[in-house]
Amino acid sequence: MEQNNPKNYSLLCPCKSGELYATCCKPYLEFFYPKDTNLTKETSLTDWFQVYSLPICEAFLKKASSHVFRISKYLDSYYDKYLGLGFSKHANVEEDSAVLYLKHNMLLTLFASISCLSQGLFIQSGTLLRTLCEDCMLLLDIFNNPHQLESLLANEYTAKGLVSRVKKYLPVCVIRWYGYFSANFTHPAQIRTAPIMPNACYGDNWILVTGLQNITRVVCTFHIVLERVHYDEIAEHCFWKKDSMGKLAFIEDNEVFGWYDRLGEEIVKQFPPNERMDGFLYTDKSYELKS
Repeated sequence: MEQNNPKNYSLLCPCKSGELYATCCKPYLEFFYPKDTNLTKETSLTDWFQVYSLPICEAFLKKASSHVFRISKYLDSYYDKYLGLGFSKHANVEEDSAVLYLKHNMLLTLFASISCLSQGLFIQSGTLLRTLCEDCMLLLDIFNNPHQLESLLANEYTAKGLVSRVKKYLPVCVIRWYGYFSANFTHPAQIRTAPIMPNACYGDNWILVTGLQNITRVVCTFHIVLERVHYDEIAEHCFWKKDSMGKLAFIEDNEVFGWYDRLGEEIVKQFPPNERMDGFLYTDKSYELKS
């Protein structure tokens, strides 16, 4: 029997629960569909997974799996080292738990961002990356301004003035990346230029290249911040060193940036951009972190 025939809704429910429609979904839907005449088994949310999301994601992974693997292995190389490190030697359980939760939540935001990118949701991926950049700044803020952690635990923390408070602790590139994500993914003027339907990564090299570039920028930002706040607790350093005054100084010519340059060159070479969306900061050398 055809499940989208209204006459059949006295039988099996179109939600595929295997139960009768009358005792399953009908009590929740009869206000919207009083006569069942327009009720079908298709819905916008289920169609998203079945018609758009899964096929786009499979095509993305088929094309970009090697690059995603390399980026992920870079993330793996440092994240486990920092996850278990707490707030300070004198911190209490609540303070350490808050820091652990924040770092873990940042990792999940990164997962969500690449998940969106893999489904063609380029704008949404960038929006999440901007959130992650802000959380990196929050992490710096609570480590360098301990009273801010107290405010966070009391649910009184405010991000107002956050960039100003932490700017002196960050390299210029991170501030520029945060500005890039803010300007291109959270401001309404830019969002209005986005495609109405998801832009499949497999059909648009520009989305693929820029999306991977964006993910890697923030994976680097995460590393830069974690290394700074836990500098004295680890033996090997990539981004920071102490100067003659004992203050932390950023190492501009570091090995990670060299790795990223090579990765970016490979991505651009494999997927030469076939179009450009006006307003986004894309150039042929956009993979260069210091440009």
